[in-house]
Amino acid sequence: MRIPLILAMIGSSLIAAERPTDIRAVDFNNFVYPWQKAELVEDLRWLSSFKESILLRDGEHIFSDGDQCERMCPFLAVQQVTYEDVNRDGRQDAIVTLSYHSGGTAHWNYVYIYTLDDGTPKLLAAFQTGSRVDHGLHRVYAGNGYLTIELNEPIENEGDCCATWRNRTQYEWRDNHFQRVSKPVVERIPVYERTWYTAR
Repeated sequence: MRIPLILAMIGSSLIAAERPTDIRAVDFNNFVYPWQKAELVEDLRWLSSFKESILLRDGEHIFSDGDQCERMCPFLAVQQVTYEDVNRDGRQDAIVTLSYHSGGTAHWNYVYIYTLDDGTPKLLAAFQTGSRVDHGLHRVYAGNGYLTIELNEPIENEGDCCATWRNRTQYEWRDNHFQRVSKPVVERIPVYERTWYTAR
């Protein structure tokens, strides 16, 4: 379901309730997100221009438009939600990771970072990653005032499914956006942290 973009920019929950005082009370599984037409990119891309919005119900949105998909409909799903103070205001913010599955083997991630502004979720920043080993998302987290983004590197990989290297870059919230404050560090992924990527 596509809805007016303005609702997505300020954040909108499907469940009517009093304005939350804690970001953890926001239901990001039933939520309206600002959206761009899905397309594969080769590396991390910060998103700043949205022309539409998209509604997730029970953590998922299926792009079917009423048609039956020959193999599998593309879909968008909540992968995880973590809570950290990313803008150094002393309050927790939400890092929402969505996984986009193309209907084939390619899939990639969208990450939305929200803060709570007078009881309303407010989008701070959003970015998209590449697919699987080609700069797909390995991990995103915050700590000590920094946002850290780890992307897979296509070095010595064992096929598109199995990344063995990553790059790690730190960002800091400055002047109402995230600025890169470190050069990418390329390193081998420990075996216990490796992820096998499948079509779904």
